[in-house]
Amino acid sequence: MLQHLLHGAAEIVEHQDRLRARVLQLVAQFARGVHRVDVDHGQARAQHAEDRDRVLQAVRQHDRDAIAFLQLQLAEQVGAYLLENTERRLTVAELSQRFGASATLINSSFRGVYGMSPAAFLRAQKMHGAARLLRQTDRTVLDIAGQFGYDNGSKFAKAFRDVIGVSPNAYRSGIDCDSCAPEAPA
Repeated sequence: MLQHLLHGAAEIVEHQDRLRARVLQLVAQFARGVHRVDVDHGQARAQHAEDRDRVLQAVRQHDRDAIAFLQLQLAEQVGAYLLENTERRLTVAELSQRFGASATLINSSFRGVYGMSPAAFLRAQKMHGAARLLRQTDRTVLDIAGQFGYDNGSKFAKAFRDVIGVSPNAYRSGIDCDSCAPEAPA
């Protein structure tokens, strides 16, 4: 995971260097325009305004690109951490502390990448894992529920139904409502 973080940081630095070089190029163009003698001062002011706008646009785009990249990295790291810790009940506050980012940033980054909150993502991952076990083993529903952190069979059945679309027993018997759920063994 550390190697992944270092690689991501290197990409950010490289991307920032390219954008910084482009911004400096635009700033230099703008500065050259300041020293240009032009007969029509109105035309010169218009050119300066256009140059200034190009520089500002490049800076804003640089900021947007850097922020988007960092949010993608954060969401991927949080997702990987959640998958490594499926047995724990992690809160956004704990994730916030672990990754040094606000709960709002974690939620918005995660929703932007995965289309759901970290809690919904973790629940979906657990239910798809449970679906796989229901189809591939003879273990009881309650035993599988316990493996995924559910002490209460009713709560597990509701979570399963919300994600997969049918009850655990109906799913085990062959009803297939979720296209992402595992296939029954042949």
